[in-house]
Amino acid sequence: MDTSLSELEGRIEALADLLLLLTGSLDKLDIIDDSKISSLLRRKADKLKGLDPVVLESAQKSLRHFADELDAARNVRQKLADQV
Repeated sequence: MDTSLSELEGRIEALADLLLLLTGSLDKLDIIDDSKISSLLRRKADKLKGLDPVVLESAQKSLRHFADELDAARNVRQKLADQV
């Protein structure tokens, strides 16, 4: 694989992780509701259009994956809070 492509993939993954951490932190502080963000991401994925089919599929998959990750992190936080 091309080194520059691998570097780009790594940077995108790092940004996704950063957004998950930031969103989770803001949700814990009651500044945002990450369940609403998850819902918005899924709706955005459904409404995407006008892109090359391969790009469209990748973008939709990424948005849905990010929403799933937000939901999973929220579930973990809720379980931990219930244990306290």
